[in-house]
Amino acid sequence: MRFTIALDLRDLVDGFPASACLRVALTQWLVICRLQFEHRAATQVAVVRNGDRVPTVLSFGKIASEGGTTNVIPDRVRLTGTFRTMDEQWRVQAHAYIEQCIAGICKAHGANYELDIRKGYPYLLNDEPLSLRFKNYAQAFLGAENVVDLPIRMTSEDFAYYSQEIPACFYRLGTGNPLK
Repeated sequence: MRFTIALDLRDLVDGFPASACLRVALTQWLVICRLQFEHRAATQVAVVRNGDRVPTVLSFGKIASEGGTTNVIPDRVRLTGTFRTMDEQWRVQAHAYIEQCIAGICKAHGANYELDIRKGYPYLLNDEPLSLRFKNYAQAFLGAENVVDLPIRMTSEDFAYYSQEIPACFYRLGTGNPLK
């Protein structure tokens, strides 16, 4: 999922130090809200199969002002980032929680905002029995010493759509020359 938060700070009173600080603080509070979100993901909501926690990442990859200069606080700030998880139910809950955090912070301080959330790719779900079967085939063909389990990755993958509909096994086949 990609998201963009556009904070409209024009209605805040210019020329007063408290107002200038508030404009900067609103952006900081949204970043702090991200930390609270990750705490919530780690401790409350994001529990899934066999009691394991669901891997969740919320990142602000870009924070940019629109307007302003070295001595003028901008009227608009745009935060852009990504949210990734390995549980579609938690994804829906997280979208609502992100909106709730932003709305609460902006309402409390008289700022307006626009939020654009683009759902993006689902997580890639490898069917465990099917994956084990293919791993056994690979070990028989390539040798057990040449087959390794990789850690979970939070990357996007088109194949994920298939894995949400039918049992799937996604694997990486690497080649290499250990002498190079």
